[in-house]
This record gives sequence, structure tokens and C-alpha cells, in this order.
Amino acid sequence: CRMILDTEFASAVNVNDVAKHLNVDRSTLYRRFKKSFGESPKQYLDRLKVEYSHQLLQTTHLPIKEIAFESGYESLQHFYLMYGKHYGHSPGEVRS
Repeated sequence: CRMILDTEFASAVNVNDVAKHLNVDRSTLYRRFKKSFGESPKQYLDRLKVEYSHQLLQTTHLPIKEIAFESGYESLQHFYLMYGKHYGHSPGEVRS
């Protein structure tokens, strides 16, 4: 499960897709993942996306909107919200 999230986080993959792929119930996947890794698959997926976007902000000159979509966010607003929750500031502040 974690390998699927690690390799597919920037695509439109979600926890339901992973559960179907592994042929397990969503709640079973959540319970087992949290027990093994200390966070839910959704929390893990969110963290992968935001940390990848942070890396892109620091190492590329891509526009923030492109970084958001490259990191798997379907909206710029959601990207700003998740980035702010994780880092405590906006993505634009990284480049200031």
C-alpha cells in the first residue's frame, strides 16, 4: 500500500483506489496502515504531496500553479490550504 502511494501520489490516486487495488475494505486499509506507520493513508498521502511541492519550490523555477498540479493537487486553493497547514506559511514565501 505504501509503495503504491509513494509512486502514485502525484496522480489522481486516492485511498479508495488503493483499497480496491489491494482488494481490501477501506476501513481495513486505514486500520492496518495506521497501526503500521502511525498515520492514516490520507495523512501520509497529503504529507507526500506537500513535501514534494516544497522540494519543487526550492529546486525549480516552475510557477506555483504548475507545482501544485505536478504535486497532485486538483486545485490551487487546496494546495495553498494544505501547504499552509503543513509549513505555516504560503508557498510564495519560500521564494521571497
